[in-house]
Amino acid sequence: MAGQIGQFASLKEGFFACANEHGHFKTGDPDSVRSLAEFLGLDAEIVRACIDEIDADHNGFVTFAEFALWADRHTRNVPLGLAGVAPKSRWQGGMPSYWTTMPAMKDTAEEELSPGGSGARRGLPPGIYSQEQLDQANSLIDLAKFGKWTTLMESLTLRQDLLNVRPPYREYGIIHQAAYFGGKEAVGVLRQLVALEADVHVLTRTGRTALDVAVLRGSHLAVAYLEPLTSPDQKNARQREESAHAILDATKMARWEELFQKLQLCPDLVNARPEPREYAALHQAAFHGDVAVLQRLVDEFKADVCLRSKSGQTALQVAIASEKHQASTYLDSVMPTVHLHDEFVTFPEQVCVSVTDPEMLSRFQALLEDVHKSHNNWTRDRRRATDGEVEDKSTPVPQGYEFVAAFRNENAALWRTYQINREIVKERCEHNASFRQWVPWTASGTKTVTLQGRLDFELEAGANEWFLFHASIPEALRGIARTGFKMAKVAKGADSTGGGLYGEGTYFSDSITKVDEYARKRVALGEEFEGCRTAALCRVIGGRHFYTDSDIEQSDKSQFKLGALQGEYHSTVGDRLKLKNTFREYVVYDGSHAYLEYIIYYKRLGIDEKYC
Repeated sequence: MAGQIGQFASLKEGFFACANEHGHFKTGDPDSVRSLAEFLGLDAEIVRACIDEIDADHNGFVTFAEFALWADRHTRNVPLGLAGVAPKSRWQGGMPSYWTTMPAMKDTAEEELSPGGSGARRGLPPGIYSQEQLDQANSLIDLAKFGKWTTLMESLTLRQDLLNVRPPYREYGIIHQAAYFGGKEAVGVLRQLVALEADVHVLTRTGRTALDVAVLRGSHLAVAYLEPLTSPDQKNARQREESAHAILDATKMARWEELFQKLQLCPDLVNARPEPREYAALHQAAFHGDVAVLQRLVDEFKADVCLRSKSGQTALQVAIASEKHQASTYLDSVMPTVHLHDEFVTFPEQVCVSVTDPEMLSRFQALLEDVHKSHNNWTRDRRRATDGEVEDKSTPVPQGYEFVAAFRNENAALWRTYQINREIVKERCEHNASFRQWVPWTASGTKTVTLQGRLDFELEAGANEWFLFHASIPEALRGIARTGFKMAKVAKGADSTGGGLYGEGTYFSDSITKVDEYARKRVALGEEFEGCRTAALCRVIGGRHFYTDSDIEQSDKSQFKLGALQGEYHSTVGDRLKLKNTFREYVVYDGSHAYLEYIIYYKRLGIDEKYC
């Protein structure tokens, strides 16, 4: 690979040599973008185009953990440089041994470097291609991926023979990338590609045509152009457009049963937005604020949460503008932060596995009993604890909690990011004299000590790794399990206006009583575990923590994030138990500092049913 990356012994060594003094690249800083581009040997404009993908948690800083996951998919022959983390070609070796859904170990090194084979419909025209030819095809696809259309077309005049070549480690070929963009300019490029004899039937690595890609992206201009080429039946094209309009009519009028009946017949139209429509189905559902419908569209029909309306809004932005708070909470939780299917490494889909071991289940009940605070436990956030929409100052604190069920989150891509970050933090703590271990309530109670001694609950003390609680509505926790914690918005859990008490970040507690204030929706009637609330038990990397037991002024809030992202700390421990005799709050400011490992279903005890 060109650039400085080839000058270093490992990805880690090169990253920290080129990053700023705090070990980050700041996405909004032109100098940082230039440094990252020089390190990768890429044009700065290309790096700017993909910086949001690299910055997986959208907090404005690219950490090594985020960069390493991106590099897993986009680089070859560059060792990671962390002894405690498996190389990407054998990533399965880094997954927890108690997980049950991971594929068998398979060294993908040879597959990554394979010179290819034959079979046009799978991306490679008949014939054997040398590594040099595949590298040239790879470069052409990169030009398409980053919208460098002029350079692409100039290059294709010299290498038209590579137009339909998709190396086996790439998800998309050239024509798929153009279909993915789908705008007016990209459709012009599609016309030029077809004129050069691009094959509209060539498949992505996961078996989709360019038309399929355009349909999934909701790129109606690209669909209108490609559909007659892929399926010349004009009558069929008109019928599909009529079906798309019928789907949107049902969604607009909130006729949900009719919507899903029509989608069962034409599931590939879930992202369709024919002219002159403003919204696709997901935008309409976001406008109505129906979380159950949104979840079914995303989970069952694979609606694209990044799809833009005609005026350029995502479904999340529509929900926020319509003041549909639970819908926006859910949609924010499922905005993608990790692309599971890309070039060099493919991670399996995330799975939530039911915990059935009786010993584990009894430990979860003991944990809820042990970290319930039975006195001095009412805070202002309890006012919205019933449904999140209406304040009620008389909302009581439960007298206890009944554990019902737990699901373990097995998400290989997010775990790898977390694991890499944990190793980096551990290394930095080892060489810092100010490092001090902190023991949260979840690890120091009379019953929670029973969590120790099981492989499932082993923690890395050298990185100040903790088990802490985080709560939200059920759909949001399932979304976080899939896509990780986001850092773009002010964290939930603040008890003051103007953002979280300790700045923007993700908030946790070592008490179920505290996080229960944010479990603001019960599981719906008719669903499994109906009537239950949900909380998550998360692994959190505290690292070098900033401890405070003082009152916080509004002007102080921004300093906590800066201390973590541009200073010597990794987290904040706000000891309001000592200050106000209420609860401790824990805050991290980077998504790779936390991994949602268990979703817990529970019931509130000892209070009126309307508050349960």
